[in-house]
Amino acid sequence: MTFAVTYGLAASGYHYHMPNGRTIPVIQAYASGNEETVLDIVGKLPKILKDYPALVALVGVSSFFAGLTSILPSAEIGLQITEKRRNVPRNKAAFYFLIATFLIGVVDSYPNLAEAILVGVNTITFFTAIYEIYPILKVGKKPGPLGMTAIVVSVVFLTLSGLSAFRIVFGGGIYYILAGIVAVAVVLYGFIWDEVSNPKIEE
Repeated sequence: MTFAVTYGLAASGYHYHMPNGRTIPVIQAYASGNEETVLDIVGKLPKILKDYPALVALVGVSSFFAGLTSILPSAEIGLQITEKRRNVPRNKAAFYFLIATFLIGVVDSYPNLAEAILVGVNTITFFTAIYEIYPILKVGKKPGPLGMTAIVVSVVFLTLSGLSAFRIVFGGGIYYILAGIVAVAVVLYGFIWDEVSNPKIEE
């Protein structure tokens, strides 16, 4: 991805207008500029590379593979969770996981629904942080007074922040209400699923 963008900028011959009024080659601005400059240049890539369709295609393909390599580790984790939770062989777990991913992808292809799902996921981050605390209390040596105080303060803070996020989401229109429903469903799923499924995890 970096190679495609850099090569495309170098080949374009495009000149970038700096805030101080100077005009310099865009590749120089990209290499020596600050974060805001780089983001501005990347945002202008379609305009900069409009006469270089092959390079635009290369940037697109590079972006696709960059996203793919980021998704693979998450997919492997999802596959392992599916395999354990459903107690099925790996190939069948992969089939279930692919079907679920496909269905989510179909829904996610509609921009407003995609935004709703994203907002819902962001809303539950406060509660997923609480899930990380749960194993500390359930398994192993219990924390001391200082540790318990930190846990209680963290849980109270995260709970209040999560409830505040829900209040904002449910007041933001129909798609945000949908996001809130998705978030509530995931939160409830996280709280009750261990007790309902009670999976036998091998050591």
